[in-house]
Amino acid sequence: MAKDYKEVQMYNNEVTRAIQNMDAPVAAKDGALALLNNQLVNSNKLEDIANPNSDSINNPETLFDANLSDEANMLSFAEAQYVLLEAMHKVNED
Repeated sequence: MAKDYKEVQMYNNEVTRAIQNMDAPVAAKDGALALLNNQLVNSNKLEDIANPNSDSINNPETLFDANLSDEANMLSFAEAQYVLLEAMHKVNED
C-alpha cells in the first residue's frame, strides 16, 4: 500500500513539473493541473493515475465554468486536456 502511494505521488509530482515547464497559456496549465488533481483523487495505484483514458481526464464537467458559454467551456477543457496529456506522455516516455 505504501509503495502504491509513493509511486502515485511521484508520478503526480513529475507530471505537475512537466505541466509547469510547458510553453502553454496559464489558463490551460491551471486546467491541466485541476484535471490531474481529479485524476490523483481517483487513483489508488500508478496504473490509475497514468491512465490517459480515465473518466477523470475525459470529463469536461470537471472544469465547467457557469460564466462561460458551452463553446468556451469545451475549448477550455480541450486546451487543458491537451496540456495534461502532453505532460503525461512526456513523463511516460522518460
